[in-house]
Amino acid sequence: MVYDVEQNSDVFDYEVADGLNCLAFGKMRGIKEPLVVAGGDCSITGFDMNAEEKFWTVTGDNARTMKFMPWTNVDESNELVVGSDDYAIRVFKGAEMIFDINEDAKIIDIQVISKNTFGYALANGTFGVYYSRKRLWKQKQSSRVTSLAGMDFKLDD
Repeated sequence: MVYDVEQNSDVFDYEVADGLNCLAFGKMRGIKEPLVVAGGDCSITGFDMNAEEKFWTVTGDNARTMKFMPWTNVDESNELVVGSDDYAIRVFKGAEMIFDINEDAKIIDIQVISKNTFGYALANGTFGVYYSRKRLWKQKQSSRVTSLAGMDFKLDD
């Protein structure tokens, strides 16, 4: 269900055939209007504000977390970063997967920290940070990470 909180009304209600594990909102390359993107069982589906399917692609496994972010400094477009149950973080430029990072456990959260930089958390207690394709650091703890919040304390990005 997409809901307009300012108007206190439904925008649309749609049953996603491939299931729903996570959502993101943003613009996909080659599509003018922003989309509500649903991550489900081995697929990602994007809907416009009229509930029309405008985007679909397959992922390696169940999508658990997704964020739009600028992945490179080449252009100003956002790519879709997706974490899934098969221990992979994949980056999509439109329907094309442009990068695949393999980790040691299920990806449970991804948070944008700043341009080209994101944090991630795994089901086994590992968390860390990537700058585009390069892992900056990672750490593992005995307790499970349940959530991340990405921020730039300097507020300069």
